[in-house]
Amino acid sequence: MPENAHLDDWDDLRVFLAVAQAASFTKAARRLGTVQTTVGRRIDRLEQRLGSKLFLRHRSGVKMTASGLALAEHALRIQETTYQIERKLLGEDRSMSGTVRLTVTDGLAAYWLVPQLDGFYRVYPTLRLEITATGSFIDLSSGKADIAIRYERPADAEIVCKKLGQVPFALYASADYVKQKGLPRTVEDISRHRIVENTNLQLNAAFAEWYALLRRHSSVLSANSSATVLSAVRSGLGLALMPRQFRQAAPELVQLDVPIRPVSDVWLLCHRDMTKIARIRATLDFIAKQFKVDKRYFLG
Repeated sequence: MPENAHLDDWDDLRVFLAVAQAASFTKAARRLGTVQTTVGRRIDRLEQRLGSKLFLRHRSGVKMTASGLALAEHALRIQETTYQIERKLLGEDRSMSGTVRLTVTDGLAAYWLVPQLDGFYRVYPTLRLEITATGSFIDLSSGKADIAIRYERPADAEIVCKKLGQVPFALYASADYVKQKGLPRTVEDISRHRIVENTNLQLNAAFAEWYALLRRHSSVLSANSSATVLSAVRSGLGLALMPRQFRQAAPELVQLDVPIRPVSDVWLLCHRDMTKIARIRATLDFIAKQFKVDKRYFLG
């Protein structure tokens, strides 16, 4: 075999085995769904690369040489390994067990999704969820997450997007803060108050009015965590724009009657290829159905 000979196209072995098993270029081409000349060219190329004659041609078909028999022995082992891998992966794709990785904002994770998961595990006891609660978007094409729940819709054509619904927002403050600082009633009044900012909302067009105000009157605290923002508001640090469902977690907060009430779409995202996997589809279906069931919850 030449020193630089190597099999850089495993599909050549598939063609080789088809010819070896059929003992005929014509029959092999029929099995492979191609034409005899294509099969002949592939075998010629393989023989040239290996520097060995693999088949002896005769009128009734072909017969393997000693080199061909040796290659067939190795190729069959490779083929069986390939089939084992395919069976394993296919089994995993169809299996309702294993890990599903979700990326979701910490607010949606802590105050909505996680409290609903007991129902999920009753239906899918062999599944395991791995949640990355972060405001920054994780690229689903990178393979770092399987599913995302986000307030923004990505532009990537490979991402399947399902609109779950909408989440209304409102301004909130603690009762102690309102008692000390007064009750703002207009957008202009906001400039005389301390503002706590959730930086995760910056890239969402639904909050353009709110961020136009923040450009004129900066926040006293900014955080990329909904839980941190909620904690700051509950402690009386200032007022903040938050999802109305946060009232479920902090019913003592005062909803401010200020005409800044954005509504954001919520998107369920998954890479197109991942939707073919059973455990991913099951999780997507559960999230979509649960959001629909909890529609009134998001109204606060």
